[in-house]
Amino acid sequence: MNKLEQLKKAFGERANEDLPRLAHHSWCTLEMVKPKGVITIDMLDDLYCGLVSGVMCNLGSGKVPEIMEGIGPNAEDRHSVKSYQMLFDELVHFSNSLSSLEDWVIKNPESEQWVEFIEGAFKIEEEYKKDPEAWLVSYRKMLSAHFVFKPFDLN
Repeated sequence: MNKLEQLKKAFGERANEDLPRLAHHSWCTLEMVKPKGVITIDMLDDLYCGLVSGVMCNLGSGKVPEIMEGIGPNAEDRHSVKSYQMLFDELVHFSNSLSSLEDWVIKNPESEQWVEFIEGAFKIEEEYKKDPEAWLVSYRKMLSAHFVFKPFDLN
């Protein structure tokens, strides 16, 4: 029995519904970590501030920086496992905009490749969960290495 058949057996009666969703979600996860994917540095920074760290205010020379209350996570949720998971889920969600589940299944019919997507995504998420901050720093470096500034042509 190959891995795809094993997965289908594990899903049981829901295999026809849940397996395509899992494969598509996994593909979106893999697309998220591609250098020229949907995610930009600004998106990553905004999501990080809004979901994990909070938004700083009172910045400037001689001032004491503070976290703005009411924007972003509350004090107990800042840098929590829950907030990091929300950030990861949002990053994957943005990659979901590349292709709807229905279109994706048409372009990627059921095959052993689905197993590869699922295994690859599982590895990415496991790496993320080990140390989200380190993963995000590395991810941001990757995004910035592939960022190309194209000035407006004013002529």
